[in-house]
Amino acid sequence: MCFSIVSFDALHTQKETIKIIIEQKGDYVGALKGNQGILSSEAEACFTTEIKAKIKLDGKDYYESSEKAHGQLEIRRFYMVKAKHSFTGVVKWQNLRHFICYEKYTCNIITGIENTEKRYYITSLRDVELTAESIRGHWSVENKLHWHLDYSFDEDDNTTMDKNAFNNFSILNKMALSLFKLAQPLMDNISIRVIKKSFSWGMEESLSLILNTFDEDVLKNALENAQKSKR
Repeated sequence: MCFSIVSFDALHTQKETIKIIIEQKGDYVGALKGNQGILSSEAEACFTTEIKAKIKLDGKDYYESSEKAHGQLEIRRFYMVKAKHSFTGVVKWQNLRHFICYEKYTCNIITGIENTEKRYYITSLRDVELTAESIRGHWSVENKLHWHLDYSFDEDDNTTMDKNAFNNFSILNKMALSLFKLAQPLMDNISIRVIKKSFSWGMEESLSLILNTFDEDVLKNALENAQKSKR
């Protein structure tokens, strides 16, 4: 059976968003922060040290992965508990089945510096490993987009103070990034940064390469998806 899992950050963890996903027969994994108020507090309260120890010991609703790269050890732990309808307001979130606690532990092998991050999620999924894969996949996409915007478009150096102006610049950067990704296979898979320079050196030639290769639907879809993506 084919089904879709939609993951989103805390800004989009809204009842209306979830309603649309459920109506389209999808599942969801949504991040929680203070903007969800009571729901966020209730999720956090479900994961005391004692409860997490029991979940880990039982193993059914626990998943762990680890890797070493670039001189750093990273361990990711995922804990899942049922979102009981006795909790305040849970029933208002369609198909909310579980709360997730995601802990990421990192240790620099050279310096010994350790760090632990915690994030909380709600999900309609029943399987902790599948939920973990969705969370990791979401952050992989987010981090890759963030890296491109910083490295190729120098967004971190943008000193624009007006929020609307900054967001407009960011949308234009994302739209340009989508076009550059379309052009990448046509330009021998050179880096996005080099493609950006190629467009600045020869705008008409580079743009005609894309316009003559892709039809209107492909270009429209790329630009629309860029506007929907979040930093």
